Amino acid sequence: MSDNNKIKQIIKKHYSKIAGGDGCCSCSCGDQDENEQIAKSIGYSDEEIKSAGVANLGLGCGNPTGMGDIKKGGRMYVSDIVLFDNLTKEQKENERLIAGCVGGALLKDDYLKIIKDTGFEMRILSEDKDISKRQYQGIALESLKVEAKK
Repeated sequence: MSDNNKIKQIIKKHYSKIAGGDGCCSCSCGDQDENEQIAKSIGYSDEEIKSAGVANLGLGCGNPTGMGDIKKGGRMYVSDIVLFDNLTKEQKENERLIAGCVGGALLKDDYLKIIKDTGFEMRILSEDKDISKRQYQGIALESLKVEAKK
């Protein structure tokens, strides 16, 4: 099985557990109030959260692979996990960290360089460094929100 297929299977397994009410999305589990806080911290409005019912809006890993398809004058908004330090081999292979968008995360400087090298002007909208303590056991990371314009 290729690495990409293995990662997809890990995420599918973990998200299936969450959908069935038998798991959580990151390295810590929370109740509905905590899930709402996480959804707000990544940019969902109260109205969007309310309309989602009990759905966990904090699921999903960033995937900036389609950046080159945006036409001149277009823009995108990205919310993603970025690292301040390299992960250990064990952390990179940890299924909970993979499913929680950390196992495959990029170093912050590398992440921002990819956006710039793809031809975007970039503005950092917010940086949530406390997410590390709330969800990821203190791993050196942050949730980064970026506006990128061609």
